[in-house]
Amino acid sequence: MATTNISTEIVSITGVSAHGASDEFIVSAQKFVAASIPKELLRWAASETVPSTHGGDDDPQQVTVPTGTDSIISVRRDSYVAQEVGIEARGFIGNSNSLNLATNTFPKYFVADANRIIVKPDPDSTYKIYVTYVDYSNLDDDSDLMDAVVYRACSSEYGKLATAALPTVSIAAVPPDVPSDPTISYTNASVGNSVSVAQDSINSAQDSITVGPTDAAGISDADAPTDAAGTGSTASTASAYTKPSVGGTATEITSVTALDVENAIDDFDGNSIEVDQWFATLAHLIEGEEDTELATAQLQKINSYINAFQAEVQSASAAMQASIEDARQSTQASIATAGDATRASMANASNDVSTNNASIASQTQASIANASNDVNASIAKMRESTGAATTKMQLSTQAAISQMSESTSVNVQNAARTMEALTQDYTLTMSKYTSELQQYASEVQAEVSEYQNKMQKSQILGKEADKYYQWSVNCVTMYIQNNSKMIAATMASRGAQA
Repeated sequence: MATTNISTEIVSITGVSAHGASDEFIVSAQKFVAASIPKELLRWAASETVPSTHGGDDDPQQVTVPTGTDSIISVRRDSYVAQEVGIEARGFIGNSNSLNLATNTFPKYFVADANRIIVKPDPDSTYKIYVTYVDYSNLDDDSDLMDAVVYRACSSEYGKLATAALPTVSIAAVPPDVPSDPTISYTNASVGNSVSVAQDSINSAQDSITVGPTDAAGISDADAPTDAAGTGSTASTASAYTKPSVGGTATEITSVTALDVENAIDDFDGNSIEVDQWFATLAHLIEGEEDTELATAQLQKINSYINAFQAEVQSASAAMQASIEDARQSTQASIATAGDATRASMANASNDVSTNNASIASQTQASIANASNDVNASIAKMRESTGAATTKMQLSTQAAISQMSESTSVNVQNAARTMEALTQDYTLTMSKYTSELQQYASEVQAEVSEYQNKMQKSQILGKEADKYYQWSVNCVTMYIQNNSKMIAATMASRGAQA
């Protein structure tokens, strides 16, 4: 009944440690071998029931075989062997009127459900029933079929290992999130520093004339001198010279001042740059900004201003000459007036009224001439100043347009770079997603490889299980063949002797 050697062999072959399942596999293997061999060849592995344990006496009369088997070798009632009949004859073997009635000398039995053996005549405490059957547990360490049991148990062990090695289909790798579609928007480049109005615009005549510079009212005859005394002439002051100026907050363009804020071009009134800072602005553009185009434009602006200033000087010079001429004529008129008055006095003022009228007419004409000359000079000055302002406006407007063009070009470049940056960002995002996707694919491949390895291992173990099963079957087959030949030879020998 011992299976220690069988268990040791199983552990040696499969490499598993002894466990409860091993004992179950051994029992299963013993039953498999016992069921695979004809009972006539396993008489040596038979066991007999015990009436006190399995029944077969007066209580109970039925015998319950310990294992469910059809390998019943023999049934006896006391010392008499019982003959097996089909279950359909059970009503006849106990009927005294039947030809199939069982007797004490020729007992009969049939196999009922639940491994029960029913024998007729009924047993009692004296005539007991004994059932000899093939007991699988006798296929132990000492049996000739030990190898068949070992191989069959090893097949079960390998089958269990193959089942345990079967992998579960589960992918632990997590795929990366698919990036959202890019949102690439483009805002039209704005036109910077736009010119909506003319720069340094002229909305009124420069140095405009509102009234004549000299009152041309005549002298009434009531004011004619009655005294013929001569009067001394006085030089005219109308020839005083006024220094010309051309716009700006500084008195002259030569009155150079520094920028109000270092490295920041000052904007005095929102449209024009303060004149007194033009040279400082030019120096800032050359030395600070290093912008030769803007420096050239600023230098042209200064040259235009100087040209306008020169025109202003010429206009002022002409006005001064006119004033000198006026003074000269006024002085001469005064001298003529004094001479006339003296001559009138010398003539005893005989013609006071005529003299006064002539004096009035002369003075009136002189005053009108003075007024006309002053008006003409002012008109000429206005035209010159307006022309200079117009030229300045054109140059300033052209400079503003150039600045607007450059600013617009910068805005377009910025918009293009923004678009390029957005495209590059999405390219980097897609590159990262591709890299993560490759990593995910690698992880999935690793898990698939592991799954395949486990499947291969399970298949190998399955093949081992099948191999040892076949070995077990081969052992059983060889045992049957060998013992069948021996039985046949024995039977033949007994037939010859008879």
